[in-house]
Amino acid sequence: MSVKVCERLEAYIKDNGLMPGDRLPTQQKLARLLGISMSSLREGLQYAEALGLVRTKQGSGTFVQEPSVDSLFSSQHAATLTSVMLLNDKEWSDLLQMRGILETAAVALAAERIGTEDLRLLHRQIELMKKQKDNKEAFAEADITYHEIIIQVVGNSILEQVFKNMRDLIRRHQLMILNLPGEGDKSIAGHWEIYQRLLERDGRGAQEAMERHIRHTTRLAKEIIGGGGGT
Repeated sequence: MSVKVCERLEAYIKDNGLMPGDRLPTQQKLARLLGISMSSLREGLQYAEALGLVRTKQGSGTFVQEPSVDSLFSSQHAATLTSVMLLNDKEWSDLLQMRGILETAAVALAAERIGTEDLRLLHRQIELMKKQKDNKEAFAEADITYHEIIIQVVGNSILEQVFKNMRDLIRRHQLMILNLPGEGDKSIAGHWEIYQRLLERDGRGAQEAMERHIRHTTRLAKEIIGGGGGT
């Protein structure tokens, strides 16, 4: 229940354009606005505070908290859209850059190590994306699973853990982009190009294809976040 309340709270913050330092309504009013009981709200606020989404000051109220990169990658924290949108320019840019560095290096190694079953699984994710173009959640899940397969092919447990901690952040990133017209088809084309280079065991070509794909999605994400006031 705490997670669901936190998600409602996140949506309230986003929908009302609240920024770090802004005070939330009183608990009584907030419970009424969110349509939940006071006990559920208190549990949700405790969870949100543990995630770094809000902070409570005794006698002053509850305030939107500016998230840190550390909180985004803590073991208990699945990155929320609000947390991502409230990162400052440098932190947001650094996160996207880190994803690019990790995945372009990983795909070059994967080209040397990939097996027939791995290729079959990648192809299946592309087919799922084609079938789920009208279902953003399912599309994004197939998309991130595709990237996860590539990471797993490398066989580096630390890399896998880093990607696991970034998984929800990347999924939110993808969901933002999928709201833009035509981006589903562009994403499928980008994944297909990477797949073809892996099929050919062309490490350099796979790396270049991944760089193009991530550069495109990173540019769009920065534009979206910038438009939302988070950069």
